[in-house]
Amino acid sequence: MRGCVGASRRLILASVFAGGAAALAFGPACEVFTRETCNAGDLVALGDTRSAVCKECLERAATCDTVGRCNDVAGCTLGVHEAHACVLDAGKRAFEKERTCLGGLNETATTTYSKMRESCGSECALPVCKVTTSTIQFGDSTCDRCITGACCEEINRCYENRTCKLILECIVRECGKPLGPDTVPSQLDPCTGLAAGGPPPAFDAGDVDGGDGGTRTDCLRTCLTRYADHEPRPPGDIQPKDSAQCLAYTVRTCAFATGCGAQCDSLR
Repeated sequence: MRGCVGASRRLILASVFAGGAAALAFGPACEVFTRETCNAGDLVALGDTRSAVCKECLERAATCDTVGRCNDVAGCTLGVHEAHACVLDAGKRAFEKERTCLGGLNETATTTYSKMRESCGSECALPVCKVTTSTIQFGDSTCDRCITGACCEEINRCYENRTCKLILECIVRECGKPLGPDTVPSQLDPCTGLAAGGPPPAFDAGDVDGGDGGTRTDCLRTCLTRYADHEPRPPGDIQPKDSAQCLAYTVRTCAFATGCGAQCDSLR
């Protein structure tokens, strides 16, 4: 008998007699039986230490009923595992690919995956990050969906810093394409040049026509420096790793590194 199914709504009634009087003690049955009655191990596709964290989350009372039902339906456990693996394999593009990964699931498997996403999304490394509602639109809807899905965490860190927000929105609005020229930054930390007080190395890649009589590289330089005094520092102080310029450039680096530049071809 699976203790969580149906039992989550029941109460354990224990009679405790003391001095001839009966005292009643109540407790949720699901918490008692969860570990013995649903097995999330085969649903999880994570292969590292996060696997145990994801499994533990799925076997809590709030999700055990759903996992237990999946355990009882032929093909459900394997289907959820394969969908989870598909989403993980998509890496930073998981948000875009998730719907495709779920395409072959039956109703029970779809419900189980949805519960995993809803209750254990972070623990199971699913794409549950949501960009702040004030985020600027990056190009057209296809371009925006790609960048905000792939670089959600980077964008949110930027928008926590008003100077970064101003820099990023300057780049998007003024530099000819959503994030300026195509030049992919070196494999070195993209903030190294900024931390040393200068522009990123990619700025030396040559001129790219920005369509406004200038160049996109010049536009990027302008946006990165225009708001420099909005983030006051002691004279001579080297910019910290989380400086507004570094945060803004990290969003751009993420977008190109994940291939979202190709999703913005219509804006060239």
